[in-house]
Amino acid sequence: SEATKTVTAACPTGKQVVGGGAKVVGGTILIAIVESAPTPVNAEGKRTGWTAVAKEESGGGATNWSVEAYAVCAEF
Repeated sequence: SEATKTVTAACPTGKQVVGGGAKVVGGTILIAIVESAPTPVNAEGKRTGWTAVAKEESGGGATNWSVEAYAVCAEF
């Protein structure tokens, strides 16, 4: 198990993120989502995904958990 995990959900080519979210799956102790936000702007000035970061609370020791990110994408 890692104390902090990060994942990004990417939009299909040509689409931009308009929303998103995150959830923790599994784990045996308290795990908090510490970031859930659109990815930074790319070279074309577009946001093309959603990034989530989750962290084990003090004490650690969680096993078999993951963080999932969801991106809602649209073509502009």
